[in-house]
Parts: sequence; structure tokens; C-alpha cells
Amino acid sequence: MNIVYNASAGTGKTYQMTQLYEELVMQDEIDPRRILLMTFTENAAAELRMRVSHRLLKARRNAEQAGDDDTAERARTAISHLPSAPIGTIHSYCTSLLREHALEAGLSPGFSVLEGDERKDLLNQICRDELLARLEDDPDFKTFCSGVQMIGTGKGFGTSITETLPALIAQAGSLGIGLENAETMLPDPEPTATRIDFEAICKRIKDLPRITPAVQTALDIIRQSLKETNDVESLVTRMEELGIKKFGRGAREISDDFWALKESAKDAIRYRERFPAAKAFARYVQAVARQFRQRKHAMDAVDFDDQLRMAAELLRSGKARPEFEYILVDEVQDTSRIQCELIQSLWCDETNLTICGDRKQSIYTWRGADPQVMPDLEAAILNTANSTLKNLQTSYRSKAPILDVVNALFTSVYGDKEYAEGDRLEPNPDFKTADEKPCVEFLEADYEEDLSKSERVTAEMEAVANRIRLLIEGTKDWTPRFRHQDSFLPTASGNHYRYADILILLRRTTHQAALEQALRHADVPYTLGGKGRGLFSRQETRDVSLFLNVITNPADAYSLVGFLRAPWVGLSDETLAEMAWSETGFSVDTLMANYARHTQIIDRYRELLGTRLASELVRMIIEETAYDALLAGLPRGAQRLANLQKVIDWLRETERGAHTTPGAVARKLAEQIESPPDVPEAALLDPAQDAVTIMTVHGAKGLTRRVVFLPDISSKPKNDTTFCRVFFDEKKEPKLGLKISAPDKSSVKSPGFTLANEHARDVRAHESKNLFYVAMTRARDLVVTS
Repeated sequence: MNIVYNASAGTGKTYQMTQLYEELVMQDEIDPRRILLMTFTENAAAELRMRVSHRLLKARRNAEQAGDDDTAERARTAISHLPSAPIGTIHSYCTSLLREHALEAGLSPGFSVLEGDERKDLLNQICRDELLARLEDDPDFKTFCSGVQMIGTGKGFGTSITETLPALIAQAGSLGIGLENAETMLPDPEPTATRIDFEAICKRIKDLPRITPAVQTALDIIRQSLKETNDVESLVTRMEELGIKKFGRGAREISDDFWALKESAKDAIRYRERFPAAKAFARYVQAVARQFRQRKHAMDAVDFDDQLRMAAELLRSGKARPEFEYILVDEVQDTSRIQCELIQSLWCDETNLTICGDRKQSIYTWRGADPQVMPDLEAAILNTANSTLKNLQTSYRSKAPILDVVNALFTSVYGDKEYAEGDRLEPNPDFKTADEKPCVEFLEADYEEDLSKSERVTAEMEAVANRIRLLIEGTKDWTPRFRHQDSFLPTASGNHYRYADILILLRRTTHQAALEQALRHADVPYTLGGKGRGLFSRQETRDVSLFLNVITNPADAYSLVGFLRAPWVGLSDETLAEMAWSETGFSVDTLMANYARHTQIIDRYRELLGTRLASELVRMIIEETAYDALLAGLPRGAQRLANLQKVIDWLRETERGAHTTPGAVARKLAEQIESPPDVPEAALLDPAQDAVTIMTVHGAKGLTRRVVFLPDISSKPKNDTTFCRVFFDEKKEPKLGLKISAPDKSSVKSPGFTLANEHARDVRAHESKNLFYVAMTRARDLVVTS
């Protein structure tokens, strides 16, 4: 039996998947080692394994109590096989498959997996080195670079060459495309219009029942240009010299077709002119991809993209033939195209496939997920004879008044076809006692329209903080009548709301600083959750970086000023100004010459650079200055101390790798702060911590809280500034699309680039709807939007 679970938010999809697993093992007597259970993240995989284990243990216990020896023995056997059962992420399965067939894949059995900062650093270094080399040797590449930013500042895809290329390689990897032959993927210049096409326009005009003077003028210009020229390029140039204009009334359709034809011809001409520069960039992409693969091969390492590609190749070629009876894939809406190919390669006539997911919760296209994978797999499964579709609609999360709003809202957002009857959320009958007014609020602005954007943001975040205080400390008019506590119970003094019940979800972290400021001002405790960029944006991390920068780089005046103002020394701005004042005014040189009059810390620690590690130096200055005691006395003191310890742990981990000297560690930390990785703040160990959680919607997938705030819901997605993209053309051939810009901001696009960009724009627009859906379905008791 092949099964599709269409599992809307909060409907217990993990329960369904683990229940199916138990039935296969206990009722159908399938060996767990012949069931492949895969999901998207390591946390989800760990939860699946834990729940399967608990189910089998419970089955054994129940059978033993009932005296059913056969069932108990079957459960004991299954439990003994569970440690070797393939339950994990798609990547972990690929790793196992490649280790088992390492020689066939061209690897050694002991290969390593290149990931995280190690992979990022290697690829970034190759990108920069190759960039500098080609700027020296390739004039066409230099021409291409003249119209784009070459080295960026950590903002990601589309901003600079050195940041766009790693993102391009990741995008290509998610599609199963290698860029080692990128030059051949660039479309050749081809004429998009011929003289015959323009002659056809003339004929259409002549066939009009009435020709206005404006249309006649255009016709005369086209005829004259055709007569005086021999090729399309000269034809277009001549028409523009003669002042061709749109026809106006009487021939609107013909005018539009003519203008599109002329512009298409001009684009083809410009692309041909700039094709050498485009080819040069494609050669750069190709060289980086080849070097990256060679360097990994020399290290006997593969990255995640390599694992997926090589595993799929093993399966397609028949070199690996795993014999699974059942394949279960959870969170299938988060999978990429190459992962889909892997799943399809595993699925054969003797294998049953079950997928579980929700198209409305596909929100990870930015890291390679393809929202079309689930519909494609669903169609393939339902096209088989032995298949079924099961819609999971009963919400075990939210009370009915929230579900009523969600159903009404998203029927409008998605439309009836996309938010069909099988997608509507239904209330859990066990929650029918929680009958009250709609539990979705909107904080309407009461500020003046002429406020600046920053003032409006501040006012909105202050309203959020005030609403939180009213929920915790206000009268019953400000709280829902029922609060979820295993089931929904009447809210009362013994069953009141705590800060820990509240989750604030942000689409982006753009206005997070304003939110944090408003919460601090209102004395609302909070913590940062998820995989956001919390740790390396915290002040305590920046203070450590200032210290390491100033002792390892005497010429870093910026860090010197920051260090002297920071709690390490604590000089006031007035004192700094006096130290830096010279006859010509404020002077950094004067400051650097005079700082020793106020503190000897810098010089003393510089003397220790040759004998101490960076982590040791940081611990020493913390002890000397009592910096930890100062942090403890600040708002969120426990969180700040935990962050400080996590930074020190990060320093120690970094010292074990290639960055061993304090100077190298200092530079690495500065890079992390400039381009923050997805590293959250330290987790506090106190389970009773009473604090609001702030995180992004992307980080909240699968999470639930009693109360969810959604500020800044009107924020728009970022504009797409991508100048290169990988896509499949109508023949399913991989292509490299480019936007080639000049210093004067003029640009031309390679064939197919515009369509690929429009498709990506449509996907982003749809993902915005999905983000809203995910955010609106996290709450049990109350949703507050603004």
C-alpha cells in the first residue's frame, strides 16, 4: 500500500507516521531493518526514533501484562533490531549508503563529511582566490565585474560575486546539477527576430480596415528601414534613428507585438555584444566548482550536496540495491529536487512508499526545498493501483475559535482550489468545552500617519509589550476564558498565564532590536529561540571581539575606541575625547598614543599573545575586570552570562581547528559578527525560566505555545537582486542564466533568465502565504497580530 498523508498544521502527523511504523512491525511482522524512515532535520529524526521506541516498549509491556507471549516476543525482537533500523535524516541515510558502497562511489570507506564553517571557509577562499586571479588575467571577466559588486558583506544571494557564487552552488546542488561545466550551460546568442517577422508586421498593418496617420508613419518607417538594411541589427538601429514610436489608437495589438519584437531583437543584440563577458563569468563559476571538488577529493571529504548526488547515482546505476519493503518520508514538503530523485530511485515495484507533509507549510525554498516535490510525489503515488490519500484535518493544537478564523482567512488567501475541503482544520471533539469568542486579535495603530517608519515600528512594538503585560497582569477581560493545560481549562488565578506561555514570531529580524527595546522598557523578560543569529549579534560577544581585536591588531583604531568604552575599561566619551584631542581637533593617532595613560591592560595582554590561547586571555580579563559580575547585574543577566560562556566554548572549539593563534581566532570571530551564522543564544538550563520567546517563523516550524504574537505582519519580502540563476529549460536541460550589468547600470539578460526569475518570484510570493499560515497555526489559546 502506497499512502499520502496530507497533514495540515497540528493534526498529529508524527503520531500517524509512528503509528504506521508500529503497525508494520507488530501486525505485518516487518523487520524494522527493512523499513526506511526518513525526515528533514536531525531533531525531527531523533523525535521519530524516540516515539517509535516508546511505542514498541509499550506494546511489549502490554503484551506481557496480557500474557500474550507471541506478541511480547515479537516486540522484544523488534526492539533489539531498532538500533540498526534506518531511522534518520535523508542525509544520514546517504552517508550510510555511501560508506557501504564507498568504492563504487569513488570514495574511501573512511571519508569525512565537510559541513558548517569548514565547508563555508573553504568555498569562500576558493571564490576569492579565483576572483583575484581572473581579474589579473582575464579582461572579459574584468568587464563583467565592472557592473557588479565583487566582494560583499555577508548579506547573501544576489549582492556580490563572492557571496552569490556559494549560494549558486547550493542552489545547483539542490537541483542535482553540477557546475563543473558551467560554460556549456550558458545559452549561446541567437537571433530572436528576423526580417520576415518585421515584414509580417507590415502586412498586418496593411490589412487593417482603417490606417490612422500615426500607424501610417510607423509603417513607412518600418518599410524604409527594411529597404535600407540587410540584417536585423541594422534594421533596429535604423528604425530608432527614424524615430519609430508606438502606434497608438487603431492598432494597439499590432503595436504591442511590434514593440515586443523590436525589444527582443535589441536584447539579443546586446547579449551578443556582452557574451564574452558572460562567458568569462561562466568560466569563473566552472573553475571554482572544479577546484572545490578537487579540494574535497584531496581531503577525502564530501559535503551534503555530494552525498545526495552520489547516493542517487548509485541507486540509478544499480550499483546499490537496498532491499526495503517500506519507505516512509516525513516532512516531504521540505525536500529538494535531488532528494525527490533519491526517493524515487529507492521506490520500486517491491517497495511501498508513504509520504507525509503539508504543502501549505513549505517555507524553506531559500535552502533548496522545492515546493513542487510533494505534489509530484503525491501524483506519482496516487497513479499507482494500490494507493490511498488520507487527509489529516483534526487539530490537536488549537481551540475552535482560532480554527474558524484560520479556515476563513486562508480560504481567501489561497483560494478554494488550493485551500480545499481536505485542507480545512477541524476542532478536536475533546476541546469542545473551550467555547468562546474568536481568539485572534489585531493591534490597530492609533498613531499619527505622519510618523516616520522607525517611529511607527517603535509604537507597534510598544503596543506588543503592553498587550503582553495586560495578558499577564490584567483583568480577566484581557485574557482568554480557557487556557490549554493538557486540555482547555477555565482561566483562573490557579491557572493563569506566564511569560513562558508566549511566543513572538518575526518574519525577519529587521525590527527585532526595536522589539527587544520595547520589552526591556516594559520589564518583560524574554529569550531568543530557534536557530536565529542571536549569539554573534549580542553585545557580550562584541565585547569579547573588541578585546581580541585590540590586542592582536595595534592598528585597529575602531576596536580601540570600542574597547576603551566597553566595560573592560569603562572610559566615558568625554574622557576619550580629551585623550584624542590635538591641535587639529579629534585625532585617532593621538588617542592611540595616549590610551596607555589610562590603562595598562592592552599592553600587558599583548605581551601574553605568544604564550596563551585566545580563550585563556578572555578568561583572564573576565576575572581581572569582573566582567561576568557586571553582566549578571544587567537585564537578562543569566542569559548574558550563558552567552559569554558559549562564546568562550566557541573560541576553544575554533582553536582546535586551523585557527590556533589569537590573531587568527580574533579575525574569525570578527567575520562571524559581520556575517552571523545561524547560531542561537545559549540555552538556559533552568526549565522553570519564565520568559517570552522571540524567534523567526522559519525557526518555529513544529512548535506551539498557548499565546502567539505576530508583529510586523505587513512586512514585504526582500527584493530579489540575483544576477545569476540555475534552471531547467523547456527541454529539461540545465542552464545558467545571467544578468550582465554595466557601470552605467544598463543591463542585459541571457535567454531564459527572465522566465526563471519570474518563476522564482512566484515561488517566493507563495511562500509568503505559507509563512503566514505557519505563523497563524502555532497558538493554542490566542493569536495577536499587528
